[in-house]
Amino acid sequence: AFGAYDLVVSEYSPCEQDCPPEGIEEGEPPCGDEYEDAFNSGCNYTGTGEFPFSSMACGDTICGQGGTYTFTPDGEDPVIQRDTDWYEVELTGDPGQCFDLTMSGIAEFPLQFLIIYAGDGSCDDGTYTIISSGQGDPCTNLEVTRLGAPQETYWFWVGPAVFEAFWQCPADYVWTLDCIDGECLGDIECPPDSIPEGEPECHP
Repeated sequence: AFGAYDLVVSEYSPCEQDCPPEGIEEGEPPCGDEYEDAFNSGCNYTGTGEFPFSSMACGDTICGQGGTYTFTPDGEDPVIQRDTDWYEVELTGDPGQCFDLTMSGIAEFPLQFLIIYAGDGSCDDGTYTIISSGQGDPCTNLEVTRLGAPQETYWFWVGPAVFEAFWQCPADYVWTLDCIDGECLGDIECPPDSIPEGEPECHP
């Protein structure tokens, strides 16, 4: 680029996130180099056996740890991995009721949230769908919201937004899931003189 500009370089000052009194500890062992993420890595799990999730409920505040680390696959060069944490909630309520599902939190690393509709709850057949996402800077509050329905299962993904070695494990995060009564999306009526599209109904 051409033209005059000012470049300011300052030392990064990490923040510290304390767990509030109502916080629930995630319970995962601290991640680090050559860590095998098998605690609650959800559909990112590459080991054998069931895909691991952490159960939680609406209104819970979770105090967890995440970050990036170096992992060396067999016979390959080291790569940067992310500690990804998957939380599972099955919504209860009456038919026709809807909820505004809101993830809000803060971390000592660049934070990413995903709200995932779990479909039939299987990681293998790909029926799950990311329905909302967001990213935030370190030490900055992040909030993501999406409408949810009762009697359905949702996964809430928490992890670093970047694959960068600077944000090494373990670093703290705190987040809360709120499920507030929301307004369901209404049906749109087709006028009498309209032409139906004809496509079969789509589904998650």
